[in-house]
Amino acid sequence: MPRKIKQIFRFMMDFSQVISIIFVYVVFYFFPISWVSNLIGFIARTTLPYLPMSNRAIKNLELVMPELSLAEKKQIIAGMWENLARVVFEYISLPRLKIYTENSRVEVRGLEVIEHLHKNGGPAILFLGHLAHWELATMTGLQKGLKITQLYRRLNYPLTDKFINYVHKKIAQEVITKGPEGARKMLDTLRKGGIVSLLLDQKLREGESVPFFGIPAMTPSAPARIALKLNCPFIPIQVERFPNAHFRVTYHSPLKPRIKGTLDEQTADLLKQMNELFESWIRQHPEQWLWLHRRWPKHYYKSIDK
Repeated sequence: MPRKIKQIFRFMMDFSQVISIIFVYVVFYFFPISWVSNLIGFIARTTLPYLPMSNRAIKNLELVMPELSLAEKKQIIAGMWENLARVVFEYISLPRLKIYTENSRVEVRGLEVIEHLHKNGGPAILFLGHLAHWELATMTGLQKGLKITQLYRRLNYPLTDKFINYVHKKIAQEVITKGPEGARKMLDTLRKGGIVSLLLDQKLREGESVPFFGIPAMTPSAPARIALKLNCPFIPIQVERFPNAHFRVTYHSPLKPRIKGTLDEQTADLLKQMNELFESWIRQHPEQWLWLHRRWPKHYYKSIDK
């Protein structure tokens, strides 16, 4: 019985959550993106830092940026919540956002990389992190004619997941969910000459331990290994946020192994380069990264838990 009650409670939570999201989306749909983003950002910045989840973010900052004062860390966490809330509510306007128009909100750099992909096709792997509004990375390529398949992590609440997936499909060519089936579809897409977009900055159980901010962290290794096996470009995409819902998206040149060696050695080198890039981007705009996950092994937190 307790299990059934728990399931009912979870369903009610999911139902009320998705109804609330749909209601808010309908209310804000016709408002300019900057109005919605600025309003929600202000509310989030002044309220959400008090949530208990902020404690984990503070610990992550204490671990990798110990030189910062507590006030500086709290400022970053407030900015993180602001950015995350903006991301969620900017989804409302993304399907209508035209990137390649006069007075666009999005500055695009690295167009030559996009044009090369458009001319020559795939296979190619695009990778990015949870920075600024990360969805713009794929949209920038899509609106230049690239056919991109995005890997999507299924949410824990089924109804909410269905709605978010519905919105997601309006701004992506194709969406596949993470997991064994998703991995097979991704590999099949690449073998057929397709382009796949992935978020690779968060912790996974599988992968390899690679330095991230100087501390070993489990890092997804399969995409880099596949890129080497299929001899396809492994392309980093950086997204930055600026005031009033303006952005810069940069398609960087593909990463290539800096060493000659075995597949394992070259994979390790690509992963090291990837984490170094992520770290440099995060240090430029630390308030625009998602600090809420326990990114590093538990035993590294013991010294700051005392």
